[in-house]
Amino acid sequence: MPNNIAIPNDAQSVSVAIANLSVQLNCHHTQLAKVLNSRYQEFPAGQPANLNAEIRWVGNERHTALLDTEPKFSAGELKLCAPGYDGFINEKNGCGALTISSAQPVEEIDYYLRMAFALLAHAAGGVLLHAAGIVRDGQAYLFLGHSGSGKTTACRASQADHIILNDDLVLLLPETDHWQAYGTPFWNPTQVQPSAQSAPVAGIYLLVQSKQVFTRPITRGRGLAALISNVPVIPQDPLRSLRLFEILSQIQQITPVSELHFLPDNSFWNVIAP
Repeated sequence: MPNNIAIPNDAQSVSVAIANLSVQLNCHHTQLAKVLNSRYQEFPAGQPANLNAEIRWVGNERHTALLDTEPKFSAGELKLCAPGYDGFINEKNGCGALTISSAQPVEEIDYYLRMAFALLAHAAGGVLLHAAGIVRDGQAYLFLGHSGSGKTTACRASQADHIILNDDLVLLLPETDHWQAYGTPFWNPTQVQPSAQSAPVAGIYLLVQSKQVFTRPITRGRGLAALISNVPVIPQDPLRSLRLFEILSQIQQITPVSELHFLPDNSFWNVIAP
């Protein structure tokens, strides 16, 4: 890992950490670096970076963030190439770069960071997962579902007396006898603000909007499919597919996925953690 890479003279450092994983952005735009440091200030890095990336903002060609930025892998390296968006991430060598011409540079860089942490988590034997994470009585409960399934609804209904790790993306890392869920800094103003905390995973639920509140077991295969479909980026790389399957199978062995049929309020807690 590149623990002692020098920051270019014209770059401002922006460091972001989730658990023991960290990324250092060397941002070649002073004002943008200030905005990024403010955005990620609740997730500071206290250790050398696992990945250093050069960030350059060169114009405003792209009017819509994340337009046509389909990631592709080549020999294990993630490449991002679209008009006004060009970059790569090589977590094995601990390096990356991104050059953008966009009217929404913060959102574009946020997307890049998500990809970086997805790769770092996978390399560490963990996974970045599209799921809401809520901590109740010191334990984390994860809620899977497509956009509009109710992840943010569950978080809003719980935020008054629970810790919200994130309402859309959490990072899981293995411990000796459990999986630890970590909050992530990825959010927008329409979402519940995340927390830089963590807790052991006590339950994983696939959300189903309903007129009744109950849980229902599902098969291991369906649970595994639900997990895989909610992992960003990694499933697109054939070289990482087998290990991803092993990681998700290990998660399933300790905490099987169940269906949660729920109403748009906090009554589901009476069923899953009374």
